[in-house]
Amino acid sequence: MRMNIADRKTTYVNGVGLRWFGAVLLLVLLVTTFCTLCSSTSAAGAAEFGIQKDSGKLEIGFVTVGPVSDWGWNYQHNQGRLGLEARMGGQAHTVIVENIPENADAERVMERMADAGAKLIVSTSYGYADFCMKAAKKNPGVQFIQAQAPVEGSNAATFNGAIWEASYVAGVVAAKTAKGVKRFGFVGAHPIPPINWTVNAFILGAQSVDPQITVDVVYTNSWYNPAAETEAVKSLAAKGVKLVYALVDSTLAAVKAAEREGIFCISHHADLSEFAPTKYVTGAVWKWSKLYEDVAKQIIAGTYQAKPIAGGLKEGYVGLASFGPAVNGETQKKARQVIAEIASGKRKVFAGPIYDNGGKLRVAKGTTLNVGEIVSMGWLAKGVRGAPTK
Repeated sequence: MRMNIADRKTTYVNGVGLRWFGAVLLLVLLVTTFCTLCSSTSAAGAAEFGIQKDSGKLEIGFVTVGPVSDWGWNYQHNQGRLGLEARMGGQAHTVIVENIPENADAERVMERMADAGAKLIVSTSYGYADFCMKAAKKNPGVQFIQAQAPVEGSNAATFNGAIWEASYVAGVVAAKTAKGVKRFGFVGAHPIPPINWTVNAFILGAQSVDPQITVDVVYTNSWYNPAAETEAVKSLAAKGVKLVYALVDSTLAAVKAAEREGIFCISHHADLSEFAPTKYVTGAVWKWSKLYEDVAKQIIAGTYQAKPIAGGLKEGYVGLASFGPAVNGETQKKARQVIAEIASGKRKVFAGPIYDNGGKLRVAKGTTLNVGEIVSMGWLAKGVRGAPTK
C-alpha cells in the first residue's frame, strides 16, 4: 500500500515512524561501531609492532626465531638493531618481533609489518628464507634482507658477515694465551658448513702460532640445549682439554661451564666476558649495526640495490669481543696486527696449502678459497678430531 505525504506525517505522529527511525538509527550506530572497530583493529595491528607509518622515517621490522635475551644469535641481532637506531634515530625507526617459528607464521608477521608501513624487513633466521621470499613477492615496494640463507629477487637479498675472520684471530689469541697447551676443544651444534668454517678458521689461526695444536669437536645435535652444552664442556675438560670454543645459538651455558671447570673459553655471537671473569679469552662477534646502517642509508638515499651483502673485519661487520684477564698486552697487540692484516688483504684465512683431517689437500699452495667455497665447506682441517670429513 502506498502512502502520501499526509499519511507519513500522521504515521510519525502516531509513533510508527519513530520506531522506523529508531531502527535506522540503531543500524547506523551498528555500522559506525563496526567501522570503528575495523579501524581500531588495523591501528592495533600497527601498534602491536610499534611501526609508525607516518613518522617520516624509514620504518624497519626485525623478526627473530628466539628471544633477544638469549645472549647469542638473537641477542646480537637486537643489539645491531639498537645500534642502528641510536645512530640513525632521526632517520630510521625500528621494531622487533621475537620467538617466531620457522613456518608460515614468519611470513604472516612479515606481511603484517609491510602492511603496517615497514619499508625494510630483516629476516634473521636461516629457516625463514622461503617465507621471506614469499612475503617479498607479495610486497614489491618493501625491501627484505635474509640472514645467511640464499634468497634473490628485485627486493630480496642475502646478508652475511665473514665471521671466520674473527674466529681465526680468536685462534691466534687462544694459542698465545694458553701457552704450551696443544689440545683445544670445540662445542658445535651440528656438522654443517657454518660449524665447519668456524672450527677450521679457529684451528688455522691457532696453528699459525703453534702447528701442533689440535681441536676435539663435540656436537650437541641442537642449536639450543644448555644441558647438552654444559655436558659437552665437562666431557672435554675431563679429557684434558684446557680451552674450549663454543658455537650454538647461545654460548652462555658453555662459557659458564668452562668457568666452573677452570678451563679457558671463547664465545661466539656476543661478548660474554662478564660470565667468565677469570677464564674468558675473547669471542667472535657479529657487528650487525654497521651492516644495517649501511643498508638503511642506501635505501634512504635511493641507491640501494637488492644483491648479496657481505663483509668482514674490513667493513666492520664482525670483530672480536673483549679480552679476558689472562690475555696479556703482547697478545692483544698481536691480535690487532692480525686484524689489520686480514682487513687489508695481506693475510687470508683460508690460504693454501690446507689439508683436511683425512690427509686430502683441500686448498693448494698459492690459492685461497672464495666466499662461495667457504660457505659450502663440507670438510674439516688437519688437526680437528672427533668429527669425520665428508
